[in-house]
Amino acid sequence: MLDNLSVQKYITSFIEKTFSSNGRNTATIQVGEIEINDFSICFWVEIEPESGKYGLYVKLPKEEVEKTEMWRINESDREMGEKEYESLQFLDKNWIEDEDSVKFIKPVAYLQKYNAIVTERIYAKGILPEFRALDTLKRIIPFVSTEKFKYYLANVGRSLRKYHDRVGEPVEYDLANTVTKIKTRLKSLDIPSTTGNDTNEWHVLLAKISGLTEKTVMTKTLKGLDIRNVFIGDSGKIYLLDPGRLKNDCREADLARFLVTIRILYWGTLRFFLRLKPLEEFEKFFLKGYYGSDSHGGILLRVFIIKELVKHWDMAYFALSLKSWPKPIKYILKNIYINGYYESEISAHFRRLKDEIS
Repeated sequence: MLDNLSVQKYITSFIEKTFSSNGRNTATIQVGEIEINDFSICFWVEIEPESGKYGLYVKLPKEEVEKTEMWRINESDREMGEKEYESLQFLDKNWIEDEDSVKFIKPVAYLQKYNAIVTERIYAKGILPEFRALDTLKRIIPFVSTEKFKYYLANVGRSLRKYHDRVGEPVEYDLANTVTKIKTRLKSLDIPSTTGNDTNEWHVLLAKISGLTEKTVMTKTLKGLDIRNVFIGDSGKIYLLDPGRLKNDCREADLARFLVTIRILYWGTLRFFLRLKPLEEFEKFFLKGYYGSDSHGGILLRVFIIKELVKHWDMAYFALSLKSWPKPIKYILKNIYINGYYESEISAHFRRLKDEIS
């Protein structure tokens, strides 16, 4: 009978045979423990053929977080795996790397039988814990240096701009389609009547911008672009993991996606309940790296940030629905913890949008 360990054994056996220096099982091999992450099952493998130690990382995408069996693969899982591997191959050819740039992980193989993505293993740590700690410390001691994170975030922005320019084309973008998507999400959220005044203003502003067009770049955007996927090696090299699937969209979709993952840095903590978000200087580091100036991105970026926040709001509802908590707890979390934050954040962006279009 199949289980996760037997699937792991099959995959590591394949890797050993494939990457041994002489094609036989002569490599020394070590295998890490199976980890259940958000939307994936992962483990690392280290082989040591004659050419030296070589680390690999194996990821099996899963559409639903509660499905933790490697051998159960549905069509959505397989589509996720194939699209993500195609994205890694595309970036391997089109992502520009230089001395200061960010590096995407390198694809090695896609094992179709078990929908397993094999990449090079990077020896690095996620940026998120240090980022949270620095943001908290900066509020207490204002003169604490943020130069290290200025370097990290600016380089992510700079490298992303190089990629967009390489694979993108200038266009005149019609905002009507994005406005429709925002309205559809707002409708599905069934926002409580207590926010009626704010949402009426939201719809007035959306109607005003629906007929606008903006100059931008249409490119291959990265649906997995996320501050949680930024890793730093011992030498200070910056790595990005999990690009997700590629999607044709304007560049502001990528910028908004990354900025919103910064904004919800404290999700799941008391600080999120208090509507705390990282200091604005961190966003400015990223945007200055991208634009090469102090630009805030204008109307189009603002609209995409609103779209991304509304999407995250909807996802938060879905995540809450999966919990088996008592109804009163869910009610409090939904109406105070979740709604309180997103209503406040989205209203702030609509106020700025109103100033920008007036």
